[in-house]
Amino acid sequence: ILQVQPAMGHGTSKRKADGSVPGVNFLGKSIVTRFLYSVMLTRCYSGKKLKNKPLLRLIEHLALELRAAFYEGIQTKSGTVYLVPIAMKGDWPALVKCGQLTRHHLRDVSGKGASKGSGAGICHLCLGGQASHDWFDISHENMKKMKVGATPPWKSEPALVRHLPLGPYKPDFFRIDIFHTLHKGVFGDIAANAIDLWLLVI
Repeated sequence: ILQVQPAMGHGTSKRKADGSVPGVNFLGKSIVTRFLYSVMLTRCYSGKKLKNKPLLRLIEHLALELRAAFYEGIQTKSGTVYLVPIAMKGDWPALVKCGQLTRHHLRDVSGKGASKGSGAGICHLCLGGQASHDWFDISHENMKKMKVGATPPWKSEPALVRHLPLGPYKPDFFRIDIFHTLHKGVFGDIAANAIDLWLLVI
């Protein structure tokens, strides 16, 4: 599912927008907070034969339309509206496919290499998982060190960063979706483990 979510909206369940100033766009069902661009079944683009090519062509069309909306704008009754693409968010598999990332969560190293950090890299934003970059050291100094000298995480620029006007560090365009990473990811594991340990204690 490809969709565009405007940043401004009716606020959140914690803080609703008062009407004079819009809040963030989280209040309401996804059908009213997002503009659906396209839907494609996985079997239509994945596999050894297709290799995501239909999906990448579709994303390129989206990128070109977003580029036109930025430079030329969209005509409305009230005047011209210009769209400013801020980021692409999604779960990790979506980021890997759409960003054509060569460094990502599936590049984790196991065994002896894990302690040395000798893989291709597990993060598109830094060198974590590569030689001399221990990703499991989450100290501030190590995190800063892993960002230094990070090369682009792709063989060739994906359409979304090739066509859109972006800042100097283009990998930043691909953002980790907090919902998938925390609510459906890490937090889910933490909750399950806590319940499991609690049951063992009682």
